[in-house]
Amino acid sequence: MNDHVLALNAEGTVLSADRIENGGNFAPFQTLSGIENVTELDSYYEKRPDYEERWIFLKKDGSVWKNTRSLQGFELVPSLKDITAISKNIALKKDGTVWTWPKEFDKNVTPSETLSVSQIQALSDIKIIKTNGSSNLAIDRQGRLWFWGETVTGYSDNTTYHNENTPVLLSGVKDVKDAFFAERSILALTTAGNVYVASLDGEKLPSNAPFTLLAKNIQSIKAGPRHVIMQKADGALWGWGVNKDAQLGIGDYEFLYSSPVPVQKPILVRLNGSPVSLSNGVITRNGQAFIPLRSVFDKLGAEIAYDFNSKIAKIDQSKAEDHPVFLEINFKTSQAKVNGKAVKLTNPPFMVNGIGYLPLRLISETLGAKVDWIQKEDTIEITTK
Repeated sequence: MNDHVLALNAEGTVLSADRIENGGNFAPFQTLSGIENVTELDSYYEKRPDYEERWIFLKKDGSVWKNTRSLQGFELVPSLKDITAISKNIALKKDGTVWTWPKEFDKNVTPSETLSVSQIQALSDIKIIKTNGSSNLAIDRQGRLWFWGETVTGYSDNTTYHNENTPVLLSGVKDVKDAFFAERSILALTTAGNVYVASLDGEKLPSNAPFTLLAKNIQSIKAGPRHVIMQKADGALWGWGVNKDAQLGIGDYEFLYSSPVPVQKPILVRLNGSPVSLSNGVITRNGQAFIPLRSVFDKLGAEIAYDFNSKIAKIDQSKAEDHPVFLEINFKTSQAKVNGKAVKLTNPPFMVNGIGYLPLRLISETLGAKVDWIQKEDTIEITTK
């Protein structure tokens, strides 16, 4: 995990937030001095032999810069001019050539050698480059897709990675507009709006690797390490890939979706006519809406306590004049108590990435509130008075 989080604004200024010692949080963003007029940035780890955080900066003049240790300074990467795109340790020149530099060094390598770059000779007339750090893609101006880097076999402790340094022209897909890595797959978006998928499983990726049609009428794609969100021409969003942390936004936690699924639309929650600020979105499960535990109760001024060991949340709204309530939720056993009395839940509460979700029905019954689901507006109205 990086020691810094960097952000780039429209003026080309880089902002940095440092990791706070002995914790997973970051300090507020501040302007990073010593580097400016940046159009693109990326990061990876270099092995020297310890791992060192490396940031790469593409400036508006086409030059490429990299940081010294701990972002204390910046140095020009020599031999790289007229660069139009970067992706970790790969750079694309204006003339369509692709260049790279090492990420691993032994202890005898001098500092000047660590900045040496070399051209990937098999690639020319390239317009787009992509990498996940170990596997790489390039799209040329004819819409052809090239691959080089790692494929994989086995799982868990038996996982083995196989490296092919020479780019391979993939004949199974044509007219490629964009391409992505997600989990162990390559996804290619064509100019016709079709998305095709090929597997990275195997000791190598042959030039005739099969591509299977995954989706049609796709306008754009955003990819995470293990999933993608696809936007159709009509604006609808569809998800594909790993979903164990609900990252597809479908409203459940099924580990993997091998076929595209519709993404749940954002749902607005209003309490007594005022919008409720949600730490995370509403999730529907088994036809019932669940909202983040703190959302409504925070707005009502309730006192909320959570014990990480017992996984018990206590919501104290006993000071309320209209409807005093003391609610206790056990996320281990899914048991709930209202003012000391057990209540039966049709659908139990649950946790996602440390955020507790409560069924809307429980909140409405606890508060004695009226709840209206305005489906056409994707809005939940909660009225307590």
